[in-house]
Amino acid sequence: MTRLFVLTAALVTLSTCATAEESHQPYKGFEARDIASLSKDDIRQLQAGSGWGLALPAELNGYPGPAHVLELADELGLSYNQKQRMEATFEVMREDAISKGELLCRRRFKTA
Repeated sequence: MTRLFVLTAALVTLSTCATAEESHQPYKGFEARDIASLSKDDIRQLQAGSGWGLALPAELNGYPGPAHVLELADELGLSYNQKQRMEATFEVMREDAISKGELLCRRRFKTA
C-alpha cells in the first residue's frame, strides 16, 4: 500500500512539473518567427496598414480613430465635407502605416 501511494505521488508530481514547465513558457516557438514578437497575421496587418489594435486605448477613452469614424459616419451625422476630410486623414494615416510596416519588415529581414 505504501509503495502504491509513493508511486502515485511520484506520478502526480512528475505530471505537475511537466504542466508547470509548459505553462511557464508562453512564448515557446516565438524565436522561430521571422520577427520574434510578431505573428504572420501581425506582419500582414502592419504591411496592409490596418489598425492592428493600436487605437484601442484612445477608443476606450472616447476618441475613435478615422476608420471607425468613417464606419459610423451616418450614425454620427457627418456632413459631406467632414466625411471627405476624414477619408483624407484616414488615407494619409494608412499610407504612413503601410510605409512604416514595410520599413519594419525590411529592417528585420535584412539583418536576419
